[in-house]
Amino acid sequence: VRAWARPADGSGSARRLSAPSDGLKSALLSPDGKTLLLSTFRDNISGVWSGAIGETSVLSPIDTSQSWAGLARFSPDGRHLAHISAASGQYEVYVSPFPPAGGRMQVSLNGGSDPVWSRDGRRLFYLAGRRMMVATLTPQPNVRVQSRDSLFTVEGFADFFAGAGYDVSADGKSLLMLRTDDRRIQLVIALNWANSIAAKQPR
Repeated sequence: VRAWARPADGSGSARRLSAPSDGLKSALLSPDGKTLLLSTFRDNISGVWSGAIGETSVLSPIDTSQSWAGLARFSPDGRHLAHISAASGQYEVYVSPFPPAGGRMQVSLNGGSDPVWSRDGRRLFYLAGRRMMVATLTPQPNVRVQSRDSLFTVEGFADFFAGAGYDVSADGKSLLMLRTDDRRIQLVIALNWANSIAAKQPR
């Protein structure tokens, strides 16, 4: 699989983006539409690439180490990336500044994958095994984890390793998930997930 670009109105011809993007797992645009983010995986080597969108787009590696597992996603304001890495010996969810400026913050504990931002950038959803988790983050400029909460157990989750098989609604109150029983894929909507957190809080 390789990355190509073409005007949405169908004009012009498709052009291959100049990066070794064989093994492409996901391709995402930044919130301002100016930067393309690719996650790749081939021959047990993974990487994340980025580049400005233009007539001569050149994609540069953000990280191509074997410990990087990709699945990178821009924060809603485009100033951070959520991604997973196995640098610690197991997959964990991290948040790093973008453009890269050194340093990263670990979000998950004891394993994590498939990070997805809430639209306001204050929460980061992820999977820890079969548990759907949500981390509440401090606002800019110093992003930190305020709390981690377990929402529910996910059974039969359709994990494609090309990006999360779920998304968060615009108001942050519902989750839409793909589930599979090896014969078919189902769309599941989780409503009022916040109530499960509220019920756990001391009164």
